[in-house]
Amino acid sequence: MPIFEVAREEATRPGTFFYHVQDGLHYHRSHIRQGSTYYNCVLAGRGCHGRATYDVVDGFVHTTPHNHEPDMFYPDEMALRRAILRRCERLEYMDYRRIIFEEGRRFAPEVVARVTYARMRTSMRKAWVSNFPTHSQPIWWN
Repeated sequence: MPIFEVAREEATRPGTFFYHVQDGLHYHRSHIRQGSTYYNCVLAGRGCHGRATYDVVDGFVHTTPHNHEPDMFYPDEMALRRAILRRCERLEYMDYRRIIFEEGRRFAPEVVARVTYARMRTSMRKAWVSNFPTHSQPIWWN
């Protein structure tokens, strides 16, 4: 039976999305050609060659197998990461670890264990600094 319900969820960077059909395998849209949409696994950068296609006749079809197990916590992990980065963008003067702790209270322990300070520190700093004005050129630059 073909699958026609494809969920589109926001990723961590603004304007980016990932797609899934509630089976634990997640994709980024690659391209659209002749009425078909092509998807690559979100772990393609780590060596997974999983692919899928979607069209109105066949629905969503996994075309190339993945080299990893399905991950049912990925959407929640991305939601937690988004929440943490949005808190940092608000320019709250709070310790990064405290932000992770406070936002993590709404998620399952399996998800919180995957979103560590070590993995989030750089992204949190970039999100925080993004709201400050950029440095202008020094007067002597001309």
